[in-house]
Amino acid sequence: MRDFIANILPADNQEQKNLSPISLQARVIEAKRKIAKLKTKYTDNHPDVVSAKAELQKLNLLTNLNEPGWQEFYVSDIQVKFKEIAELFLGKEIDHVHKVDLEELLQEHKG
Repeated sequence: MRDFIANILPADNQEQKNLSPISLQARVIEAKRKIAKLKTKYTDNHPDVVSAKAELQKLNLLTNLNEPGWQEFYVSDIQVKFKEIAELFLGKEIDHVHKVDLEELLQEHKG
């Protein structure tokens, strides 16, 4: 932030006193423009985000956040232990934990 402010105002107090109001106003306007650009960098208003959402919408892949999501978990270890740990990390109860046999999957893949 200090660097950002330093780019707006000169570090030397004497130089700051010699700035014309128009020059100072131009610097403030430029600073506001940079702040506005930074505010949209990682938000829904960023052009890349808008473009990605439009593509997902075209493909009917955009999630409706008002509808509940669906999660399924596949584990090769103990289901109950995974469920306990996952619920701690996610902060909510999970269902649909399925145990898979890796050897069986490898055989199916080779066959």
